[in-house]
Amino acid sequence: MAENLEEDFEDAEEFSPVVASGRQRRRMQRLIRRGPGWRDACEEVGAGILDGLLAVFGSDRSQELALEYLSALYSIFKLAKTKGDLALESHVERPDESPLLQKFPSLSGNPNDLEFLCETLRMLTLGTSDPADIRRLMETNLAGRMTTGKIGESQNHRLRAIIESTVAHTLGYAPQVSIEFGRCSLPLAMRPSFQSLEETVTNLPPD
Repeated sequence: MAENLEEDFEDAEEFSPVVASGRQRRRMQRLIRRGPGWRDACEEVGAGILDGLLAVFGSDRSQELALEYLSALYSIFKLAKTKGDLALESHVERPDESPLLQKFPSLSGNPNDLEFLCETLRMLTLGTSDPADIRRLMETNLAGRMTTGKIGESQNHRLRAIIESTVAHTLGYAPQVSIEFGRCSLPLAMRPSFQSLEETVTNLPPD
């Protein structure tokens, strides 16, 4: 397995979506299916590699990731609506111990995205309620992360969906409506359907 991973990683470094051979394409499909751990490895090499993989093979995977992230936000906002934003504090400060966040393995297994989510939600637990302040600060946060070169276009869109959803929450919208703002901010190739999102959040396990 280790040898196969090493071979795949070498292929990923040399990957070109335009000229990829059939063998290379099959390997790239395997990499995508390996989930968040492999995505982190790709991001260490370069965000463009991951975006290349998703662009060629991964529209379904991109929508699947978006669906999970939006579902996590729904659960978070539902808790906040029921018990207040301060109820999010333990989840924000100790995400690895959060039973709520651990229900969403692609998000909780992606340290960069999880950190961004917690930094966004921390503003709520600290009492920031002005949507404009949250948008301005988190877009500055995101811009700073983009300069590292480790955030590709797909990840950028997911993080922006977190911002849009959170801003909608601070404006007083219901959880379902808040995540619809996030869903609509995603490009079509990454955007799950309204029906699939509604069905997913309706069938989430109880908190």
